[in-house]
Amino acid sequence: SAGAFTRKKVKEKINPSTAETAMSSITSKVLTVEDSLIQLLPIRNTVFQNLISMINDIIPSVIKEDSSESVSKKCQAALQYLDNYRGKLEPTFDLDDENTMLQIMRNERFEQLLEEFRKNLEAMLHYSGGDGMKSFHGLYPLVKSSKITLSELGEGLVKDFPYQVPTKTKYAALPRLLGRARVTFSLARRTSSSSNSFLKTTVPLGNVTIIADGFAAPLTAGNFVDLSIRNFYTGLPVRNINKLWKKSSQEDQAYTSLAGKLENAVVKLESAAVGKLEETAQDLAVQLGVGGAKDKEANESGSVSSVIPILGSFLDGFIDPLTGKPRRIPLEIVLADQPSNFHYILKGDSTNNGDCVQKHVRPFLTFDIPGLVAMNHPERNCNGGSSEFFSLPLHDIVADRVEEINGQYAPFGYIIEGWDLMQNLDSSVEIESTFVDDWGRQNLVKIKQSSFSDVMNSTSTEDSEA
Repeated sequence: SAGAFTRKKVKEKINPSTAETAMSSITSKVLTVEDSLIQLLPIRNTVFQNLISMINDIIPSVIKEDSSESVSKKCQAALQYLDNYRGKLEPTFDLDDENTMLQIMRNERFEQLLEEFRKNLEAMLHYSGGDGMKSFHGLYPLVKSSKITLSELGEGLVKDFPYQVPTKTKYAALPRLLGRARVTFSLARRTSSSSNSFLKTTVPLGNVTIIADGFAAPLTAGNFVDLSIRNFYTGLPVRNINKLWKKSSQEDQAYTSLAGKLENAVVKLESAAVGKLEETAQDLAVQLGVGGAKDKEANESGSVSSVIPILGSFLDGFIDPLTGKPRRIPLEIVLADQPSNFHYILKGDSTNNGDCVQKHVRPFLTFDIPGLVAMNHPERNCNGGSSEFFSLPLHDIVADRVEEINGQYAPFGYIIEGWDLMQNLDSSVEIESTFVDDWGRQNLVKIKQSSFSDVMNSTSTEDSEA
C-alpha cells in the first residue's frame, strides 16, 4: 500500500419503515456521488471545507413551515462567506511545469468555476424565497450541481497526487489518471429495417456522462479514459449477465437500501416540480418500496439471480498495441482503514486471484452509492479486468448484495448525467459515440520512459510467474 491522507466520511443509517419516513430521509447525510467526489480530495483548505459544510447544511433534514426562511439565511451566509474569503481559494501551480500557458488556462478555469458556484448560490437564494415546499424542488438539483462544481474547484487546490502509483514491471504500460475526467457516451437502440433485416439502424436514446476518478482508482480510471479516447467503446452493445446472489432474509429484502433509491426519488421530485404531481407521487411510492416489485424467486441452490447490464464487452478485452496482448487491470481499492483515513491499495500481486480483498477490509466507495461505476472482471480473476464496466441497477442496491460485492470490484467513476438511461439498458442498446473532455485528457498520464523491450520483458516475467 502507498499514500495516506485524512478526510472524514459521513454516513448515517436509515430505517425506511414507511413512505413518510423515506420522504423525510431524502435530505439525510447519505454518501452520494457528489459527496464521494469531494471527500476523496486531499484538501486541507479551511475556506473550501467551510463552504462544503455550508452547502451540506442548506436543505434541512426535516421540512417545517419556517424552513424557507432558514434556507434563505443559509444561502445568504454562504454567499457572503464566499465573497469575503474568495481570495483564500487559489489554484496550486506546478513550478516544474514548463507549460506556462496550461497553468494560465487552469487558473482561468478555476475562476470560471468559482463564478459558476456563486451563481448556483444566488439561484438557491432565489428558490428559497418561493412558496412552501415547491421551492425545495428546485433546490435539490442546485445543491447537487454546487457540490459537483465544488469538487472541480477542489481539484485545482490539490497540490500533489496523494498516491504512489506503480511505474515499474508489469504496470509500466498501463495509463493512469492523475486527476479526473468527464466521459460522455451517446447511447442508441439498434433496430432492423422492415425491408432489409440485415440493415442496421439506430434510434438515439440520450447521453450518459461519467466522471472517471483517478483519486478512487488511478489505473482503472486511466484505462477507462484511454479506451474512451481511442473510441474503443464506440459501437459496442450492452451485454446482459445473470448475477447469482446469496439469498437474503425477508427482513433484509424488505430493507432494500433507501440510499440506493434516493437519487431516483430526487428525479421524481424534480418531475413533480414541473406539474406531474399525481403521476409522480404514485411512481415515487413504488420506487421507495411501497408496493414495489418483488424479488425473483431463489433457485435450487438457494441463490437469487438478477440481470446486470455490462458495457464495453468485446471478446477478450482490449488488445494493447504496446504488448500485443489483452490489457489486464489489477484490482484497486481505496480503503477507509480508520474513520478519518484513506489508504490506496493495489491487489495486483495477490497470489490467489479468487481472493480479491480480505473480509475485514473496509472500502471507502461502496455499492450503495447510487450511480457508482466499477470495472467488471472474470468471476474468479479479480485482476483480470480489461474493458468492461457496470453500474449496479437500482433493484440490486440491497444491503446484502452491496456487502457481497464491496471490495470485489474496483469503483472508478460516477454517473452525473443520464442515470435514468442506465436503469433501462438491454442488449439492443449500444454506445454510438464517445467524448472525453479536454481537462480529463490532460490528467491522463502514460509512462513514457518505458520502452517496448522493457514492457515485453516485464510481461514475459509476469507470464513465467503465472
